[in-house]
Amino acid sequence: MFLPMLAVFSLPFFIILIAVFGLSPVYNDTFVGELGDKYERLNNVDSPKIVIIGGSSAAFGLDSEMIEEHLGYETVNFGLYANLGTKLMMDLSKSSINEGDIIILAPEMNSQTLSLYFNPETTAQALDGNLSMLKDIDRSDIESLIGAMWKTASSKLVYTFTETKPQNAGAYKKENFNEYGDNVFDRPYNEQNGYGNDITLNFHYDPNDDAVSEYEEYISYVNEYVDYAEKKGAKVYFSFPPMNERALEKSNSQAQIEEFYINLNLSLNCKVISNIYDYILDDGYFFDSEFHLNNSGVIIRTVRLIDDIKRELGITTVTVPEYELPEPSGHRPKEYVQGDTDASSPSDSNIDCLIIEITDNEYCTIVGMSDEGKLLTEFTIPEMYEGLPITNIAENAFADSSLVTLTLGNNIMRLDGGALRGTVIESLIIPDGVGAEDISVPNNMSECLATDGCKPGLRIFVDKDKFSEFAADYFWGDYGAYITEKD
Repeated sequence: MFLPMLAVFSLPFFIILIAVFGLSPVYNDTFVGELGDKYERLNNVDSPKIVIIGGSSAAFGLDSEMIEEHLGYETVNFGLYANLGTKLMMDLSKSSINEGDIIILAPEMNSQTLSLYFNPETTAQALDGNLSMLKDIDRSDIESLIGAMWKTASSKLVYTFTETKPQNAGAYKKENFNEYGDNVFDRPYNEQNGYGNDITLNFHYDPNDDAVSEYEEYISYVNEYVDYAEKKGAKVYFSFPPMNERALEKSNSQAQIEEFYINLNLSLNCKVISNIYDYILDDGYFFDSEFHLNNSGVIIRTVRLIDDIKRELGITTVTVPEYELPEPSGHRPKEYVQGDTDASSPSDSNIDCLIIEITDNEYCTIVGMSDEGKLLTEFTIPEMYEGLPITNIAENAFADSSLVTLTLGNNIMRLDGGALRGTVIESLIIPDGVGAEDISVPNNMSECLATDGCKPGLRIFVDKDKFSEFAADYFWGDYGAYITEKD
């Protein structure tokens, strides 16, 4: 009796083992699948080397070949995705640290990456195809990783039997990474309308406070990492990611930024080699998020990091004269659906139910609903307002409304963090033909989940032929539990 029962209870575990370890990789060609290649380069490049550790601000923000040219060190861009967490990237790098290495820690400035956050599901996908990384996973994360393997195994079985593989689109295809780990997708413009997340530098380390915050746990872990690396003969320095000044200007005073900067210098066991203001850049240097740079932004950030490292190495040559650095390239000219602006038309009959702000006489953002609008249970967002496209939905735009079904307009390009917060919306309908790349959403789930505070059971309806695109998208993939195919 015991053996049959053991076999029954063990069967799911063996299915997981077979799917995870026995089936051919399916996630290895996705964006997160790039982690395996970065890990291989990290372990195969001879020391002394320069390793930059971070999230996607490193992947989308460095020219490693330029770093090699000016500093003479082989370089590894070991930044990929904030959803993997900074802790995982540090853990994976430990076994490759050797004497003479220079390690630059440059995580994004948000509560997710400045913590010990670990996402087991994303990590399980990233491990697919290069399971050798398992040996460097911290023991404290193994239990949650094993728990996530069931979902990964189930997905692998489906992909295997249907002979398909998840694919990313646009800039997020794995093929866009070069040998250094830089994303080299051509990014001539800023593709955003406004920005999705505030960057709030309100982190503080207080060793005298008995209550230990997630940020303080992170600082302690970084200090342990620094001590470990320096015992192996390496040097660790702290720098900053590029930060869109428009995302900082509303939520940070100069005094607050300076207090954060000073406290960071005092709390870390490694030197902060960068001036924080050098990495707060004009909006025209960014691509599709508050931390991802376009082509001109990559040059600016790389040159400033090179000069920071040069200063520590005692090198006095100028990398690129300031006057030769590229100007902000600005925003790509947009093409919008020219909807009917006649208030008597069906699509625009409820325009007065919205509270709308106009930005730079270029586009419109929904910031709220009128008292009349809050009584509606269904609403379709119009394309235009006063001759300008309605492109953005701001935080709390539909809070306290009675909306159950919301259909986006064809010109909507961005849902800000918390755009659906405080609502009872059950159905968010994406217009026919609209794909994942057409609408931006925040991917920092720890603080800016676009659906944070929504009614449980929310469904985001997309075209059937667009479902896999949404599911594998860098930003929309985080909302996979909500996404449903239209009938």
